Amino acid sequence: RRRGLESVRALNPGIEIVLVTRDNLSEFLVHEEPLHPAYEYLSYNHRSDFLRGYLLHHHGGGYCDVKPIRQSWAASFAELERSDRWLVGYTEVRFDMVPKLPGRLGRDLVRASTQVLGNGSFIARPRPPLTDEWHGEQLRRLDEWYDALRRCPGDWRGKNPGYPVSWLALQGDITGPLCLKYQHRIIHDPRIKV
Repeated sequence: RRRGLESVRALNPGIEIVLVTRDNLSEFLVHEEPLHPAYEYLSYNHRSDFLRGYLLHHHGGGYCDVKPIRQSWAASFAELERSDRWLVGYTEVRFDMVPKLPGRLGRDLVRASTQVLGNGSFIARPRPPLTDEWHGEQLRRLDEWYDALRRCPGDWRGKNPGYPVSWLALQGDITGPLCLKYQHRIIHDPRIKV
């Protein structure tokens, strides 16, 4: 993780890089929308997934898993700024890595996998309809799971028996379908892949 963060900082000297932690998270919370009460019961993986949607929706900017990157993101930020698009991401690596959703939607995601973004990094404008739906669906799901989460909170990875949130439930299961819905508002950019 240290190597990943160092690469992000070294390759982006002109971009403000902030590692959001529990110590500084409050600086980024929107007064009108505090964290969902279920947040404290989520695994650390799912807290990250939730914060990705929350922070990109409310503030825009870039998000990157704490992993090494290959090049500067400056050109990708500039491309988004010059366009009428809402979100930049890298194309999902393989068709079998898109969310495994049931029915027609799941089949559509596999068939149109080249339209689906990977979830390791994004650059977004603040508050477009895409992130509004993304974050809104996260909130709806947390409302639904709240009692179950209180009874069985997640361990650090969310792999403990009884934990009610599946691996992609707060991220890829939501963003995958939104990539198809808003494909005309997305920029696929391999330069930001982690």
